Amino acid sequence: MSVLLQARFACSGLFACLLVTTTIDVVHAASFEGSACANPDDAAVWFGDDPVNSDVTQAEAPLDREVTVADGTGAAGLFQLAQSATLRLEARVTGSGDPVLTLFSQDGELIHADDDSGGNGDAFMEVPLSPGAYCALLTSYDDTPLEGTIRLGQLTHAQLTHGAGEPEGCDAESDAELLAEGALDLSADEGLQRMVSVSRMPRFRFTLDEPQRLILRAENQQADPVLSLYDAAGNLLFENDDANGYNAEIVVDEPLPAGDYCLKVGAVGNDALGIRLTLQRHSEKAMLEKLYRSGEASPVIDGDFPIDALGSLKARQTIMSIVDEGFRWYAFDMSARSYLLADAIGLGRVDPALVLYSDTGERLAQNDDRGSGVTDARILTELVPGRYLIGVGLVRDGKGMVRVNLKRLVEMSD
Repeated sequence: MSVLLQARFACSGLFACLLVTTTIDVVHAASFEGSACANPDDAAVWFGDDPVNSDVTQAEAPLDREVTVADGTGAAGLFQLAQSATLRLEARVTGSGDPVLTLFSQDGELIHADDDSGGNGDAFMEVPLSPGAYCALLTSYDDTPLEGTIRLGQLTHAQLTHGAGEPEGCDAESDAELLAEGALDLSADEGLQRMVSVSRMPRFRFTLDEPQRLILRAENQQADPVLSLYDAAGNLLFENDDANGYNAEIVVDEPLPAGDYCLKVGAVGNDALGIRLTLQRHSEKAMLEKLYRSGEASPVIDGDFPIDALGSLKARQTIMSIVDEGFRWYAFDMSARSYLLADAIGLGRVDPALVLYSDTGERLAQNDDRGSGVTDARILTELVPGRYLIGVGLVRDGKGMVRVNLKRLVEMSD
């Protein structure tokens, strides 16, 4: 995104400005008539609620304005300075959105504009300013509505964003969200699960009250997550990018000592996408379930993992399979030596996958795309009488419906 740092506005009154040049693309509205910048007497638009209190050089803490930006509009914060100072201005949204922060002088001159320097899509600037009045305008880069905070502060005040980029690592001073009050409870089989977004908060703290072996996962192949685990002193203990496709997983085989830890989630892809974060006890059951859900192994028939029984396979049989959180499994019996033709057709924008196992856990066949540009899956293989398991999954994480057509094509004599 290009930003021109010098542009002139024709102004009538304080901050009522009309854009003269069209070479800057961070300010979408041609006029600020009717906006907060055009109403300096409105106390609601001043940092600190009035002009006197808006001078942050006299404040012990930064000044915040909670604002809402509607479609194609902006929201502003006005402030004045009695003396020269270098100040920090930041903008951070609540939820989704891409904020753009632009600073104008009282003469309508654009002083500085920023889009993503705060890290995670937030806006950040540190600018030297002379005595006078100023307007900080928050807009949306793509004109979509957003809600957020504009912060005005001295360089010694607490930051709202990460500053010029995302800091590495995680230590006791890093901004992080607490995963649980007190010690982490992973007694449930599914452990602790949380949907997170790197663009909003990439760090998460937890405490172990006793040594534990853990499995940590971050799942959304489109986001391509990265997991990093740090101890309380900020030392990197484990890191993983692509353990299962583009998903990340850390398996801690040796017990972690009791204490405080920080888990950082990154994204090689789109950092605004939701990522499913899972923390589980490292147990045989958890490891097996992970293999079953990924299709890397088949569950044991009559075991604890859910399997839908189809009975003896008919000449033609159709399954409508709702797939969520990994492969879904079906068991069937082949009464005579035959060819099995299995077609998986994704309904909607779904890319299905198939995998076939014997009842002893031997992988017999698998397929993702059957070729010729078709993303549907197909398996054609010869089977002898016996029991089999077929897994239906999705190439990418998510939930979708798959139509599976099973056909017993030819009975062959021994």
